[in-house]
Amino acid sequence: TPQGATSNVGIDFARERAGAEWLVLANDDLVVGPGMPPNSTWWETMYQEWDFLARQMHRPGIIGASSNFVSGIQSRCTAMRGEVPVLGVKIVISFFALTRADIMAQVGGYAPVQNGSDVGMAYKLKKAEFNSFVSRAFVHHFGSQSLGPQTPDAYRADIEKGHAWLDAKYPDWRE
Repeated sequence: TPQGATSNVGIDFARERAGAEWLVLANDDLVVGPGMPPNSTWWETMYQEWDFLARQMHRPGIIGASSNFVSGIQSRCTAMRGEVPVLGVKIVISFFALTRADIMAQVGGYAPVQNGSDVGMAYKLKKAEFNSFVSRAFVHHFGSQSLGPQTPDAYRADIEKGHAWLDAKYPDWRE
């Protein structure tokens, strides 16, 4: 990865060189456990869900793991309510996610900004008629360890920088 680059630039740097069909995006502050249902690995769970969605013509673009430390629908308690196997969502926080290299290449990869990259990816996937989903696979996420400690003001400034980048690049991203 180019020195000083954001993790998103690192993802695209690796994707362009890996020569792999599948990509697993993973932060460095995770503990990967068994998949769901029991006796399944996270890979088997996420791959089988992707395969099921693709066969049902749902055009998956990314599937994110459920977790203990993530906002919104990817939260373990929210994602598993009602035992729904895979939930379609507006955005996947890609601290741990499965996608395909050709899809990432087609939509142009991640934004070069740290905060806002998942929103930008969701926007680009939707424009290319792909969908985002939450998996039954679970990972323990220590939360915000990848970025290091930030004061609330620094975090807010980082979010605002990401939103400014998105506003300039994709003026209709908030719709």
